[in-house]
Amino acid sequence: MVGLDTGYFMAMIKGHSKALTLWDKLQKSKIPVVSVLTLGELAYLYYRMGEPEKGQRLVENIKILAIIKSVDENIAIRAASLKHELAIPFIDAIIMATFLEAGCKEIHTTDKKHFSKLTKKELKLIFY
Repeated sequence: MVGLDTGYFMAMIKGHSKALTLWDKLQKSKIPVVSVLTLGELAYLYYRMGEPEKGQRLVENIKILAIIKSVDENIAIRAASLKHELAIPFIDAIIMATFLEAGCKEIHTTDKKHFSKLTKKELKLIFY
């Protein structure tokens, strides 16, 4: 499984070739995992840019092509542990916990500051 963080989608929106190539590849082979919080973050970013309709279209497209994971009790408890261990913002901890609970072996993000603290041998982190 492949986890896609909010930063990955921002890289894709900005036209980052590696991010665009991955999105095309994921549509054909693997289904990515996306936290429901990422959908909210993306919608908010588009509201801030004054383009809420564009944000809604992006969210709807992601929902079609990805597994959307909501926050449940296991994710919340694991996130609390990650926040404590890594000293990161809770929303990042929740998104990380979502990927770990879903069994993701690869995470794509632009958030090197927080996600690079997640050190697990079996986990591959891709930064844009």
